[in-house]
Amino acid sequence: MLASGDRLVATTRDPRRLADLVDKFGDQVRTAPLDVAHADAAFTAVQAAIDAFGRLEVVVNNAGYGDIALFEQLSPEKFKALMHTNFYGVVNGFGDQSALPWISEISSKAQSRQ
Repeated sequence: MLASGDRLVATTRDPRRLADLVDKFGDQVRTAPLDVAHADAAFTAVQAAIDAFGRLEVVVNNAGYGDIALFEQLSPEKFKALMHTNFYGVVNGFGDQSALPWISEISSKAQSRQ
């Protein structure tokens, strides 16, 4: 994707971990801190993309994890953490007015040209 000239805002809890990517692709890449369990962080990451590149076309969320335990052995705290990452992480990134309006805008413009 980057080799073909596309641009990317890469997110992680610690953007310093992405230094090699930035070094290799320069201005094509921006980084932003993101913990998907926090809606405000999703808004900030989306805004970083808009500020850097003027639009947002694709969002990939690969954050998630599992806890290998019987449900009845899973503490309420661990279950809440799992839900905040695996469920609310998607809601925060897509459905909670962070990324979806920008993607919808691009989609609407493309459909109106057809």
